[in-house]
Amino acid sequence: NPIIEEKHDENVAAGQVISQSVEAGQKVDEGTVITLVVSLGAASFDMPDVVGKDEKTAESTLLGKGLVVSVEYEKNDDVPEGNVIRQSIGAGEQVKRGDTITLVVSSGKNTVNVSDVVGMNRDAAETELKSQGFEVVVLENYDDNVASGKVISQTPAAGSAQMPGTSITIYVSKGKQPVKISFNANGGNVDTVSATVYYSATYGTLPVPTRAGYTFVGWFTAAEGGSQILADTLVSSTSNQTLYAQWSTDAYTITFDANGGNVSTTSKSVV
Repeated sequence: NPIIEEKHDENVAAGQVISQSVEAGQKVDEGTVITLVVSLGAASFDMPDVVGKDEKTAESTLLGKGLVVSVEYEKNDDVPEGNVIRQSIGAGEQVKRGDTITLVVSSGKNTVNVSDVVGMNRDAAETELKSQGFEVVVLENYDDNVASGKVISQTPAAGSAQMPGTSITIYVSKGKQPVKISFNANGGNVDTVSATVYYSATYGTLPVPTRAGYTFVGWFTAAEGGSQILADTLVSSTSNQTLYAQWSTDAYTITFDANGGNVSTTSKSVV
């Protein structure tokens, strides 16, 4: 069994291997003990107190600690405009890099609760948010589960209190990510030289190449060796790729006729 060591790492998720004592591919003797260093995730620390600070100073303080900051606004006569009224995680509580902190900032004007536009068509979402007085920024991403043209997510979040004129970013789906597949017959012939499949979907029906004197073995990720790709194999890379046909040589049987004489071997298999 390997030796397991654990340490905090801000860049490797908890439970994932950070390093190993023997590099992959290196030959070792049977019974060699391998040491694995496993991540405990980011180390925790005390949440800073930013209540009462101005928005930019508070945000800069938290971002410098590796925290993610979400800002909401609230009309408040007791706190100067632009200063933090409250924070979603109290000072001194344990947080770690990547945690999201919501700051509620005092505004000098009435705020508007952001509409929920997730799942709406892009045009309808833009119209809705603009009607509330917000600016709209549209970013497009491929998404396996959301139909093309629909809103995947939004930031600031739906229901958060924002001042008119705030920019709301909506992420709109481009649908499944297409991946171009090229077919290399590897010495044979194939009618289909390329096709489009989709990331995380299956390859589906693949063409069948031909080659005189050879039997088609299958499509592989390399001309020799590699992994075989079948119709139900999932597309696991977003990069365009080439599949290579691999072949086995046909076997033939030769029969010997002594034509009135004698022969010790009457047939032989050749390739």
